[in-house]
Amino acid sequence: MALSEYPYECNRCLNGLCVGHFRRYPSETNNSKAGAGTNANRPIAPHHSVDTSNVKQFAIGVVICFLGALLTYGMLESTSWTTYSDADKGSYQDEFGQNTYDYYVQQDIGLHYISLERYFEECDEDDRCYSEEMDKKHKILENPQSEDGELFECKNQENIEIIKLCEAESAGSMGYSIIQGGLGLIALSLFLAAIGVLGYIPGWIVTLLNSISGITIFIAPIVWYVMLPDLNSGMEPSDPKFGLSYAFYLTLLSGPVIFVGGLFFASMEAFSLGRDEDWDEDDYEDEDEEYSAISSSMSRTNRQKFERPNQLDVNWQGVWGDDGYEWIEHPEGSEIWYWRDQETGQWVRH
Repeated sequence: MALSEYPYECNRCLNGLCVGHFRRYPSETNNSKAGAGTNANRPIAPHHSVDTSNVKQFAIGVVICFLGALLTYGMLESTSWTTYSDADKGSYQDEFGQNTYDYYVQQDIGLHYISLERYFEECDEDDRCYSEEMDKKHKILENPQSEDGELFECKNQENIEIIKLCEAESAGSMGYSIIQGGLGLIALSLFLAAIGVLGYIPGWIVTLLNSISGITIFIAPIVWYVMLPDLNSGMEPSDPKFGLSYAFYLTLLSGPVIFVGGLFFASMEAFSLGRDEDWDEDDYEDEDEEYSAISSSMSRTNRQKFERPNQLDVNWQGVWGDDGYEWIEHPEGSEIWYWRDQETGQWVRH
């Protein structure tokens, strides 16, 4: 295997050549690079595939949570949290003769708005008719008879019906705030899930946060219903009554939907945080032994590279001095002199 295929570090460099302590760090390799012999048996850090480990759970969880959040968001401005409807058709006799009538009324109350749909028609025996029709959506505390959007005053109010509207507005504001908080938690959990799909956040953290958001949204309509005043007080037993409508139930349902969607995030793995955990001390010791051999070999080669220029060839001829020894200057002009040992024939630095 080529040395360049190993990630390493060196603690000393000589003449552009790294020598010293080499250490292989755990890296993702494939079997084609494992080589033969002992290299083929070396443990390889497992390669984690995002496509097969986290993406599927992430996609399913996001779709389910998004549908639940979208359902909840759509109910925020709906007026169909509680509704009242009545219709009648008949005739009566007065001093002017026989009269017929036909009327229909429906009133829906939401968290912040009321919608009122009303139709009335009355005809005399000569088929002369009078009709009145209204279809209006307005804020709970807005006076429907006012053209400039005048609001009812809740402070020091004595009118029972207006007091009920004030309490309904207070309940709606509380439910609205709780739902917004739950939607904010969903947005945060989906953001963390997007990071978790890359393996940087454990899935259980995303699931925990998402579960809290689902529970928060689930309790919001319950809190609203508890705070809502009794809109049916003062009515006769035979009269139509206010009743809970689809916006209340759909919001209640969206909480468990979001909760279930969050459970899919729990199986997401934080593999990017534990990428080195599969390498124990024995693995590092095996790698150190192999690279210590490489380090020693390269050190010897490099040391020889620097020592050889200072070694003199025994076949070189010097000049004989008056002292009876053979001398040679090397390198030439360096004022560094060597004399030949007559017994060994080697040049010895003076």
